Amino acid sequence: MNWILAVLLFISEILMWLGFGRWIFLIFQDKRVMAIVLSVIAVALLLVIWGLFFSPKAAYRISRYPRAFIIALMSVLIGWQLYRMGDRTFGLVLMITTSVIQVLGQIIIYSD
Repeated sequence: MNWILAVLLFISEILMWLGFGRWIFLIFQDKRVMAIVLSVIAVALLLVIWGLFFSPKAAYRISRYPRAFIIALMSVLIGWQLYRMGDRTFGLVLMITTSVIQVLGQIIIYSD
């Protein structure tokens, strides 16, 4: 049963990263090329930070409960910004579903 939660956790992480890129794109959407470049750079930076502090094999992994709180906060903030900018469906998915899956996955699957 944990493998199902692990798959859902991985999918929700990918959705959060894509949501972050979408949010940056929507901020700079008037200048298409700059929006694409900044979105790619922002997601790359988020992935580096994720790899250092949040991934299961991170070098400087944050402990379980603060990690779950920070990840949930990131999902809610990204989802809220997408919802506010007009991408309502993706924003709600990130705010509600992804946040719940992230917290459950971090607490149940990844114990320190």
